[in-house]
Amino acid sequence: MATTHRRASALTLLLVIVWFALPAAARSASSAPTASADWPRYHFDNGSTGYNPYEKGLGPSNVSRLRLRWAVGHDMYFYSAPAVVGGVVYVGSDRYLWAFDATGGVTVWSQKSPWSIFASPAVSDGVVYAVDGYTGVSAFDAMTGTRLWRNRLGGDVSESAPVVADGLVLIGNGDGLTAVDASTGHRRWSYALGGTDSTPAVASGLVFIGGYKAIYAIDAASGKLVWSRANEGIGSPAVADGVVYAGSSDHKVYALDASTGKQLWSVRADGDMTCDPAVANGVVYAASARSLYAIDAAHGAVLWSRRLHGFGFSRSLIAANGVVYVTATATGTGYALDAATGSILWSSGPGQYYSSPVVVNGTLYLASFNDPFTSGGRLTAFALP
Repeated sequence: MATTHRRASALTLLLVIVWFALPAAARSASSAPTASADWPRYHFDNGSTGYNPYEKGLGPSNVSRLRLRWAVGHDMYFYSAPAVVGGVVYVGSDRYLWAFDATGGVTVWSQKSPWSIFASPAVSDGVVYAVDGYTGVSAFDAMTGTRLWRNRLGGDVSESAPVVADGLVLIGNGDGLTAVDASTGHRRWSYALGGTDSTPAVASGLVFIGGYKAIYAIDAASGKLVWSRANEGIGSPAVADGVVYAGSSDHKVYALDASTGKQLWSVRADGDMTCDPAVANGVVYAASARSLYAIDAAHGAVLWSRRLHGFGFSRSLIAANGVVYVTATATGTGYALDAATGSILWSSGPGQYYSSPVVVNGTLYLASFNDPFTSGGRLTAFALP
């Protein structure tokens, strides 16, 4: 009996050791992610606000001490901003979807894709959804990388990141917005927009998306148009507190009532404003090709503006714990600025960082598709020493 007990105890100990030796993906992908430690999709949430309200590790008082924690480089280019869920970083590259352990950048799994993955993946309920350029959307098991389904939508879907809401995966593809069933990949509905690179935002049962000629609000359940507002070159909108915020190629940022599309205010800037805005604590953060702006979300008053070295900025800004993050694409430099004043608190130095930044669990992630230290791209994690 004692021998049997010792064997059982040894087996239990072995199982515990094996469990904690597994990568974080294997331990956590099967359960719902904890909001405080996850960045599950492009621009953080389904409203596409770009604001992580749970971040407490990095702030104005310490972000200047960011240092390189790890970097992984491959002969394939990292095009997309990553998603970070359950201690795993998911990112698209040239013909591959990757999963890396967030603590050290060790590869958890990789899955070959029919085409390059340009847009950020989305992670929901243990499934990773990724758009492969020009052809379709796929679902993968977050723990193993096993492909669950793929729908070849057709059209150019390379710039629009998937959004998962109410059992649907929503994608801007080619000339329209398409909704597919999150479980099966079967198409539910499509709405023709006449062209879009925009990533959808979802709030109160409506899908908001920018087109080449207008911004649209579409009923998520039926795919029917609720309202549209004509404008040129709308980027990806952000929705917060019943208001839609969007930049445009007409050099303006707009605030629209989410229910009706009525314009609440607009702000003129010094250039194209299609860099996707972030909304945090009553402030809209937006960028032209030359300058960053902080705008009062309620009234449209400019609180501050700042020019940064390096023409052009990444596809979006993000905000977390009093800090705004952006990358300047001309120099490949990552920046952290004080959200209240616009003062530069940290920069990565000239490099090759082009993706939208991601900040979660005290770590800043930047991806590149053309890095001088590798033959291809590099995914980099910065954290406090």
